[in-house]
Amino acid sequence: MVETMAAPVQDIDREQAVKHLTAVISHLRSCSLTEARSGARRCMDLLSAWMEPADTWQAPKLSLLDAKGYVGTVKESGHIYGLCPHHLVPYYGNYQLIFLPGPYLVGLSSISRAVDSFCRKALLQESLTQELGEFFYQNLQPNNLEICITARHFCKEMGATNHSSSTQGFVTRWQR
Repeated sequence: MVETMAAPVQDIDREQAVKHLTAVISHLRSCSLTEARSGARRCMDLLSAWMEPADTWQAPKLSLLDAKGYVGTVKESGHIYGLCPHHLVPYYGNYQLIFLPGPYLVGLSSISRAVDSFCRKALLQESLTQELGEFFYQNLQPNNLEICITARHFCKEMGATNHSSSTQGFVTRWQR
């Protein structure tokens, strides 16, 4: 059973993307040619170094351990950095993964590497939360699992609302 408080995923808004790119081009035109070329190159270098192309991205492999005899709950938390596919601006925050192990435990560094790998795709926070929940649920086969991501969105802070706030998304799964 899946319980989610995330908003439904929507297709990329073409008008919004054109508006954003037009503003970027307008800014580049106001710069000197050298500044514009340098800024565009640095931006592309940053994005290409950080993001994984959708057609070559592969789900990470987890270091699974036998949970036989383990009694307790596993809790892992860390930072996330994502890129909004609607606005091409970042969001950042924290994740918290809590699970009651089934047959497997996992090396804690595997969890943070997996989260980082999913963050390298341009995903809405809601999609990131859902995909991580499904990934860990399928691979760990836990009795209970909950993932929560709390993030600040620059598309919201720099855009029309122009104020700081954070958004939480939850995915909870359990076996019956």
